[in-house]
Amino acid sequence: MVTADLTDAVGAEKGKIRPAVVVHSHARTALILPVTDAAKRRYPTHALLAGFASGTQVKDALVTCEHARCVDPSRLTPRPRAPSLSTQQLADVLQALRLALGLTPLRPPSRRPPHPRGSWVQVDYGEGRGAEASGVIRSLVLSNDTGNAFGRTLLVAPRADAHALVPVLGMEEPVDLGHLRVVDHTRIQPGPTASLSPSELHAPDARLGELLATRPPTA
Repeated sequence: MVTADLTDAVGAEKGKIRPAVVVHSHARTALILPVTDAAKRRYPTHALLAGFASGTQVKDALVTCEHARCVDPSRLTPRPRAPSLSTQQLADVLQALRLALGLTPLRPPSRRPPHPRGSWVQVDYGEGRGAEASGVIRSLVLSNDTGNAFGRTLLVAPRADAHALVPVLGMEEPVDLGHLRVVDHTRIQPGPTASLSPSELHAPDARLGELLATRPPTA
């Protein structure tokens, strides 16, 4: 558990300075999942943390996996008195994250999303911090289509460049999972679009599966 500075969030992205779960660390970024109050509406992409200690309060909280974000370590502050997740809690979080990323299928939505999973879109990542992606980059949509159809955010990974942190090999146009992040729809810019076939999604899905099977380093 860490405290994450997400004060540059846009629109429906989880913002403010808030608790977060680190689920993986790359060479220069960490994949985090923001934590929010359990009184909020609960979705299949949420994992419950019962009796979560936040400051002087102990209350139930939700790990919001649809808001996954790779961040520069400068955004993170340790929470030394916060216990790490138990084995069962971590399993619940990873199950919800697999749903958020479309690795575990949900019932198809009743309408086609404007940006389906596997589509390429132009994303304005803003200025970024440290090792984070910045500027407008062609990116692959990886979030599940139910969220893509009814939500206000997408999970995307930018096209890999020469300095990619976690490039996905086996793709004609590789992406960098070291910069996976949630983006509000307002970050989507006009530009050419295209979509990958289910077979073409095998490479990023396999790499995501490998990353989620790796436990984060212990403090």
